[in-house]
Amino acid sequence: MGRIAEKRTFKVKKSVRNGVCRIIENSKSCTRKVHCRELCSKHHTYFLRWELIDKYGAKQKFTYVENSKYRINKKGKATKCRIIENGKACNRGLHGRGLCARHWLTFERHDLLKKYGTSSRKDPRTFALKKTIKKGVCRMVENSKNCNTKSTSRGLCSKHYLRFLRSGQIKKFGTKK
Repeated sequence: MGRIAEKRTFKVKKSVRNGVCRIIENSKSCTRKVHCRELCSKHHTYFLRWELIDKYGAKQKFTYVENSKYRINKKGKATKCRIIENGKACNRGLHGRGLCARHWLTFERHDLLKKYGTSSRKDPRTFALKKTIKKGVCRMVENSKNCNTKSTSRGLCSKHYLRFLRSGQIKKFGTKK
């Protein structure tokens, strides 16, 4: 036979000592060390699981993003992160939307992607058809560079064929079957 679960009641302490969990469970004060949001790891995990973290946990403080001064680097390279943080250019490699992985995650977490990231999810690309088409060679021009890869289907290389098939532009750029 399984253990019968007793009903758990929770209250928040009015005065919290530094480093001690703020929960009173079933009229007993928790004495464990604080893990996160003024809760011990046991209560933090429980409240996260049952979606009670906002009710019993302390408010999160996001001082990192609020205290940092971000600007967009308009003169930077297209292959580097476009953020200037506290007067210093980031210059890390791109992850998405013109941002490195660190800034992308930070801005996504704080709903700032629209403010600091590029409008498109991927770097903007321009596509056109070559003026002279050779048989067996991809017919695309991407960002004013000819694609000279072997064509596999509908006059396109496998990379361009899959890209246009997924985006629904295969009729626009590919030849007829």
